Amino acid sequence: MALSRIGIVIPAAGKSLRMERMDKVRTELMHKPLLYWSVSAFMNISQVVEIVVLVSKQNLAFAQKLVEEESWSSVKLALGGEERQSSVDKGLSFLSPVDLVGIHDGARPCLSIDLVQRGISEIEGWDGAVPVILPTDTVKRVEGDEVKFSFNKGEVFLTQTPQFFRYDALISCYEKIEGEVQDDATLLERYGYRIKAFPGDPENIKVTYPWDLVSASTILKMRQ
Repeated sequence: MALSRIGIVIPAAGKSLRMERMDKVRTELMHKPLLYWSVSAFMNISQVVEIVVLVSKQNLAFAQKLVEEESWSSVKLALGGEERQSSVDKGLSFLSPVDLVGIHDGARPCLSIDLVQRGISEIEGWDGAVPVILPTDTVKRVEGDEVKFSFNKGEVFLTQTPQFFRYDALISCYEKIEGEVQDDATLLERYGYRIKAFPGDPENIKVTYPWDLVSASTILKMRQ
């Protein structure tokens, strides 16, 4: 797998509904827009030959300017769908045939090169590889207001991106997809493909709420 051609799909067309009217794709972290950080780690991986970024219609001109300013010749831009799932589907249609596909949330700006490289390495012999971390709190199943079950620590994990998949397996699953899926790994699991979990990165946070920007800025500053 070390010499595989890798394509990356980055859905970044969300509506930022929980960001209190801030468009997180454009929000600056360390004097660069959040979208820059979500893309830049992949630019340092030699196996990555193409990156498709899905953005909203409102952010298309902004993204085009960013790509030009950064001279990202391997980046393609396309309009995303209404939901993340439809954005990934569109992204795959713009992606040239490759060996592996990495799917990364556009709202995860603290992605490290090390995590990308480990994901590429971990997929060897599997259909997919997904970074996971242990939750710091106890996880419970709740129905209505009643706690029904408490999971043991070490029994459940939180998934992150980038998630890596064999190109042919991912395309096959999207061609027959039915209903909603929680993430791309869930889709492959549904059709019997084997997914490997490997240690993720606690710093690889997803920006969902305004206060997440403070954490992301702190992490990026610490890496300077």
